[in-house]
Amino acid sequence: MRLSPKIHQILDILSDGRFHSGELIGQAIGISRERVSVYIRELRSKGVQVFSLQRKGYSLPAPAELLDEKRLNESLGGARIECVDIIDSTNSYLLARINESESGECVLAEMQTAGRGRRGHTWVSPFASQFICSMCWKFDSFDKIQGLSLAAGLAQYDVLSELGYRGMMLKWPNDIYAQGRKLSGTLIECSGTEGNGCALVSGTGINLRRLSGVQIDQPWISLEETEFEGNARPTRMEITGGIIVRTRQYFREFSESGFAVFRDRWNEKCLYLNEPVMMLDGSNVAMRGVCRGVDDIGRLLLETKDRGLVHCMAGVLSLRPDRG
Repeated sequence: MRLSPKIHQILDILSDGRFHSGELIGQAIGISRERVSVYIRELRSKGVQVFSLQRKGYSLPAPAELLDEKRLNESLGGARIECVDIIDSTNSYLLARINESESGECVLAEMQTAGRGRRGHTWVSPFASQFICSMCWKFDSFDKIQGLSLAAGLAQYDVLSELGYRGMMLKWPNDIYAQGRKLSGTLIECSGTEGNGCALVSGTGINLRRLSGVQIDQPWISLEETEFEGNARPTRMEITGGIIVRTRQYFREFSESGFAVFRDRWNEKCLYLNEPVMMLDGSNVAMRGVCRGVDDIGRLLLETKDRGLVHCMAGVLSLRPDRG
């Protein structure tokens, strides 16, 4: 869903995070104060948080850098990049037109209302506070995609590290953690049938800033809170451009060589490496052992007492530290 031009103009004014009166907003964009209040109600009805105070006006919860579709396409080149305002799920949207899409094509959103994570979890996406991106990629065989989500996580990690963020680790299979809390996640969904190739969508969400009142069912952290080394933190557009470029690069390398070329670098950043862990199937403990990193196709290596070294596939299983 794309918001109307007038609503975009209002958001541009409110993006500094300060209060602006309805009268001054109306004067700036050529509408009445009453019409401004109608547009504000429309934004709120779609789930966008807008504060209001008598005699002060309206504001967003925090300053917001809005996505710029034209700038991204001009600066990055390659396959098309589409930016939408509010959407149920960027993955669902791209999957619905996967046959007409090309590898590297991206859909980004300011806000999702029905974002999905692994194992049926929801992904909460407040307005203009995350990196929300789904990317199409096509393979000639299902057999060639094992480990792709780990390569996606590594691309995000490498870009964020180069931009100055510190204290992050990769959690199998496709998350980034910082200070023991979830910073990002990736969900890969496939379309196609065996023998006819595989078209997939890799959807990623990264928490850029912390917002009060957001209810999430697990400990989480934002880039705003993540340790940073440097003079100035990167902008949302810098992060967005960097991750798209690097993900496309790593997916091209993956298409040629598989996950094996990324394995050692991924293991260097592996959360829980050489530590006791549990593999959970839902809420039940399926296996216990010591994490020994991942193999050439991205399976977790679990050293167990009774079964030796077990190669664990991502899917219904989830990884947790074993503090018992």
